Amino acid sequence: MKSFICALRRADTTLLITDPDIIGRDTLPDLPDTAIGLFVWSYPIPSVDYGSGTRYVQVQVRAPDGDDAYKLASEILPHLNSGPDETDIYLTPTRPVTGRPRTGAKKLGVDTVGRTTYYFELALIGSNEP
Repeated sequence: MKSFICALRRADTTLLITDPDIIGRDTLPDLPDTAIGLFVWSYPIPSVDYGSGTRYVQVQVRAPDGDDAYKLASEILPHLNSGPDETDIYLTPTRPVTGRPRTGAKKLGVDTVGRTTYYFELALIGSNEP
């Protein structure tokens, strides 16, 4: 997913992502102040394994200005929504998923140095392969 968000940055220059190192997997980097954290919080595999599963992901976006954090989270979210036609989203060149947002951008909080974090959650449905 990190490579996918970096690809979004290349395709949509209005996004505030300027450095791929601001994106952490299972962590929200302490520095720089503007950062994105990707957290897989659940990955149930059905009892009848037909090769597909759902990964539940929380995306956290932090910035010194709360409006910027909200804007970036809100700009990323539509790119991870397959919509009513279940359009494939390619997080890698060969592995499509169906993205289903579970929440819109919500304020998580403000840290001790005044940076604001927003988050949204989504379900990514695709292959069980690691």
